[in-house]
Amino acid sequence: MKCSPSPCTVGQVRKRFRLRGPRRRSGAAAVELALVAPVLALLFVIAIDLSRIFYYQVVINNCARNGAYVGCSLRSYQEVGQVDPYNGAVNAAVAEGALLSPPLQSNQVKVVYGTGSDGNANVQVTVSYTFSSITNFPGLFATFPMQAQSSMRMAP
Repeated sequence: MKCSPSPCTVGQVRKRFRLRGPRRRSGAAAVELALVAPVLALLFVIAIDLSRIFYYQVVINNCARNGAYVGCSLRSYQEVGQVDPYNGAVNAAVAEGALLSPPLQSNQVKVVYGTGSDGNANVQVTVSYTFSSITNFPGLFATFPMQAQSSMRMAP
């Protein structure tokens, strides 16, 4: 099949470069998948762990914020006899952290009552949590310390 002096048509070029005989690549795709699949699975699990870290940090921030909100919501110091502000703040933070796995414990919440720079009473709640990852491969983190802190002014 020769092309005349005029340019060849697309059909003539396809016929000219068509492979002769059957193609012998029937198992190549399976081998490529077998080589690439573990790497893709590892990347997928690492992506899940990173998204869990972000989610846990948001939950821990909410725990500290809710604990500070409950701790500062006393309307006067006369209510201290009726309400325990320290345990109320800790319980609010722990209740918000119940969604974590493992759940937040009361010994991971620290509540400090003091005076702010403006001279008003305030409450500061600090939540510490240790994140455990799904992946325990060498070179990747197995645990990750997390901390959130919130400070609010006491109601006058």
